Amino acid sequence: MKTVIGLFDAYAQAQDTVTALKMTGIASDDISVITSQAEAERLDQAQSAEAGDLPAFNSMFNSAKGLLNGLIGADVVEDHAHVYAESVKRGGVLLAVRIHDDREGEVKRVMARHDAIDADDRRKLYLDEGWRGVEAAFPLDAAPAIRPDRSSYRAQVARP
Repeated sequence: MKTVIGLFDAYAQAQDTVTALKMTGIASDDISVITSQAEAERLDQAQSAEAGDLPAFNSMFNSAKGLLNGLIGADVVEDHAHVYAESVKRGGVLLAVRIHDDREGEVKRVMARHDAIDADDRRKLYLDEGWRGVEAAFPLDAAPAIRPDRSSYRAQVARP
């Protein structure tokens, strides 16, 4: 078993990806959706207000340090783990999909079709802004203060 990670700027992208992954036969129990506390609360309120079903999400990390430790423990490259934690802190959505090794390519293709963020591209954008790595003690519930980043990143990383 291995874990494939996908990062998204918008919850709708992650939601569509979860739906597509389930259509390939991946069980809901093997998909984790990780958001900041602020984003989880917003989504919880939206779910209560909407008739439709939103996929379940986890906000199990209350600090970037906790998320970093969890990602590194799942054998995520440390540089990527920092980018993922920073992105979640800024309001992004992380998908972690537990699969058998032979399904890795299929899962990565599904994520790519739904515009998963390339961690190396996002790292470069963050570094260009002056970012030097995630602040381990920074709470993940601070996303609303920097939420405008998400739309600017989508514009900067235009897909051909």
